[in-house]
Amino acid sequence: MDRAAHPPEHPRRMKQRGRVVHAANGRVQVEVDPAPGCGACAARAGCGTSALAEILKSRPTPLTFRCDAPLQSGQDIDVSLPAADFIKAACLAFLLPATVLVGAIWITSMLALPVVASSAFAGAAFGLSFLPLWLAERRGLLWARIKLDAPE
Repeated sequence: MDRAAHPPEHPRRMKQRGRVVHAANGRVQVEVDPAPGCGACAARAGCGTSALAEILKSRPTPLTFRCDAPLQSGQDIDVSLPAADFIKAACLAFLLPATVLVGAIWITSMLALPVVASSAFAGAAFGLSFLPLWLAERRGLLWARIKLDAPE
């Protein structure tokens, strides 16, 4: 059996309940409540998502997706993404830039460059470290496997 023709199903999906705000022309806008599970999570004290949810708790997050399904405003919907895709996106957004920044600072300190040159090199490297994330987003690779389903 050809694995490329039949990609494996992703049993571990991150799900979030949302509500359709607007649906037209193959696009759907969904409002998602920020991190409803944060209150019960044991890692809440050291979690960036929890801190962000606290800041945004007064308003839901609007997301827009391509969707050909007949959806109506006010309809509840589950938005899901394979956990592996979320981890890849998080690594591109957080781990890669931090690693590049630390590496650039280490390289410039090993070369004993002046502070101004070190700062310029580290800043340029840090800025360029977001290029893979931007390219993946632009090509639709990060969120290609998002599914919109009726709630279970």
